[in-house]
Amino acid sequence: MTWNEKSSTWKKFYGLPFQSSSNITQKKEIIMKIIKNDFLTELQAALKALMNQHTETITPSPDQSSQTSSVRHHIPLTNTTSFRLSNYRYSEEKRKEINQQVREMLRLEIIKQCVSLYSSLMVLVKKKNGIWRFCVYYRRLNSFTEDSTQPIPLISDALRDLKDLQIFRTLDLKPGYWQIPLT
Repeated sequence: MTWNEKSSTWKKFYGLPFQSSSNITQKKEIIMKIIKNDFLTELQAALKALMNQHTETITPSPDQSSQTSSVRHHIPLTNTTSFRLSNYRYSEEKRKEINQQVREMLRLEIIKQCVSLYSSLMVLVKKKNGIWRFCVYYRRLNSFTEDSTQPIPLISDALRDLKDLQIFRTLDLKPGYWQIPLT
């Protein structure tokens, strides 16, 4: 399968509306075609079985997100004193970008309007490709969180574990906080 054929296949996959079960079947068929052309024969059956087992993880389109229902992240606090920080002053360009991204996250139900005892700063960070990344500056909240007791893995151990692997694949995830809901 050529790069143009692959690109066309992915465009076809994401062009399908996701409302009906027949479209889910079409999306699975397209993924099967990609698996058939991208992976070694011995891996194809395993990948197909894995995909069939986890069809709920197939995102309907690139502009939609799915959340896991298997876990909700809880942040244990050492200090429950509430705080509300005021936002920075932003240029007109950044204000427009912030409003657009907030509207989009509301539309996708990534965020919802709420009244909270805690309010952290919001910042925009420009990525290498020039696109603005919406970030929440949690320095104040982080100062109230309990320390984690889990050690950080050594990079040398991770590289050692990867040395015999032959196939690597990337997964395209939306920002992490879109996948795991917070309590």
